[in-house]
Amino acid sequence: MRFDVSVGTTALREFAKVTLARGATGDAATLYIDYAPVRQVCPTPQPVVLDFLLLAATIYAADKIGDRRLTEDAWTREFVVRVPVSDPDLWTSQANALEAAIGFLTGDVWTFEFYRLETRLPMPRSGRVRRFPRLRGDAACLFSGGLDSLVGAIDWLEAYPEKQLVLVGHHDPAIPGPKGDQDKVWRCLNRRYPNRTRLFQMGVGQQPEGSDTNFRSRSIVFLAMGVLAAKAIGTRHPLLIPENGTISINVPLTPSRRGSCSTRTTHPYFLRGLEATLAALGIYVAIANPLAMKTKGECVRECLNQGALAECLPASVSCAKRGHTSNWVRNMSGTGPDARKLEHCGRCMPCIFRRAALHAAGMDNALYGTDICAGELDIVDAELSASDFMACLSFLRQDYSRDDLVAKIISNGPVPSDRAGAHAATVWRAMEELRHLLRDKAIAPIREAAGL
Repeated sequence: MRFDVSVGTTALREFAKVTLARGATGDAATLYIDYAPVRQVCPTPQPVVLDFLLLAATIYAADKIGDRRLTEDAWTREFVVRVPVSDPDLWTSQANALEAAIGFLTGDVWTFEFYRLETRLPMPRSGRVRRFPRLRGDAACLFSGGLDSLVGAIDWLEAYPEKQLVLVGHHDPAIPGPKGDQDKVWRCLNRRYPNRTRLFQMGVGQQPEGSDTNFRSRSIVFLAMGVLAAKAIGTRHPLLIPENGTISINVPLTPSRRGSCSTRTTHPYFLRGLEATLAALGIYVAIANPLAMKTKGECVRECLNQGALAECLPASVSCAKRGHTSNWVRNMSGTGPDARKLEHCGRCMPCIFRRAALHAAGMDNALYGTDICAGELDIVDAELSASDFMACLSFLRQDYSRDDLVAKIISNGPVPSDRAGAHAATVWRAMEELRHLLRDKAIAPIREAAGL
């Protein structure tokens, strides 16, 4: 699949209108890059930072447009993407490294071609531009509206009581929910830590929307926004990406989920490779995952302000399938609360890990669209053999040792040999949290399926 990016001279949301044309078909998509929030609070970023934002938005759009079902293995696609940048020679020097990093992230083969950008990217509307107080802070933190980013923000604010934190939120206009989640969690944090946080949100997407919903590349957009915010507040301020170590390393639960079929958004290999590539481009930013060696339960139990966490927790959302309410038991049965008021399906792996974490902390009192512990998900039906919960039960039943987990971690992506054991220990503890949940709350057939 070939995509050619062209940048026009007209403005769309204060950013140059960007068109993504698909090969010989002539099909085109228009990128949605809502630059107004940036212009209102930030000085004009250095050109290479804007290049990175444009490239990230392009990757995200191409990823959603490219249909995996049409490939030979129904997964791996081959992309050739031609993008205008401020310094083509500089970007071409890092093309191989970028291709490797993005390929690892999405599970595809990427080729980037760069040519000279002939126009400005930020393009203010005619008339007066509304401005707000300049973005200030001592660190930037990716802020999804989920539980991990909430814990990461609280921990940093507690560790640095005299400093301010910029929370960076991405939302796609085609995906309802994340922006509202971020708004709700931030309002709660702002009550707890008045005048110490600033929510910096930006919409990035495209029209038409595309058909692929794996969203493997969303993290590159999030990171580009985080880099922009971190550079805006200072040259040496860190960019925090809080995600628990179990999801970060993301050991495949079954052989069919090996490799890129498991998400790699904060895998240490991807983050370190991207950080080095950005430095080679002249974008120096320290990327850190403060939760990389913790299970989700440990993130919750060890949060440095339990009162703030308890207050803000109900506003956070971890579900990966919140829009798929048609198969929720609470939605189909006609009993219980209206499913539209529930935020968690209860059956995807983010929901399962969240529930186990909260159970370990004595805080599992939420309602779910489907209660996996109560037997509301059929674990016998062959059609469900690829479901998250079935894969989870299969993994628990194997009862892997730490050495087994080391081998699985190394096979799923390069990690330093001296860190593989620590990652394996984190995954092992996370599996114990899942077992603890099932032992305490699951019906007998589910415990048996998990080998308990």
